[in-house]
Amino acid sequence: MRVFNIICLLFYAVTGKDCFDSIVYYNPILKTIECTDTISLQKQIENLKKADALKTLKYNIGFKDFRLIAIRGFAYQFPGLNKFDQFDTLVTIYGFKVIEGTSDNISSPEISTINQLAGIYAFHYNQLLIKYLSSFDKRAKEMQLSRLSQKPF
Repeated sequence: MRVFNIICLLFYAVTGKDCFDSIVYYNPILKTIECTDTISLQKQIENLKKADALKTLKYNIGFKDFRLIAIRGFAYQFPGLNKFDQFDTLVTIYGFKVIEGTSDNISSPEISTINQLAGIYAFHYNQLLIKYLSSFDKRAKEMQLSRLSQKPF
């Protein structure tokens, strides 16, 4: 939890917003919610409605956070990933975070709304992230090839 408090302070210092102005995530590795306090389902819905996947991705890239976004169900779902090998490779290398409040147990209209909004947001975010990582990977391979083709002194 201490790590997230530091992240929250950095987020506030950079953006001028507190964590409650952004989507709240669950970190499955640390088994913690990435926020200093609980957040209402209604606030999470508001945050998802105004979320900008491209803007968030640019922010996360600045902190070298390349984790995919998942939604919670019987198993984690990764909207935007359409190949199993793509999923396996990316999740293994970069990890993932889960949008808090998502569930396959639809016990309220709010959870249904969160699932819909989170699915759309995660789809767009993951697609943009995959595009970024593939272009980054392509550039790295091109640089590696150009170094190999250079003549030694």
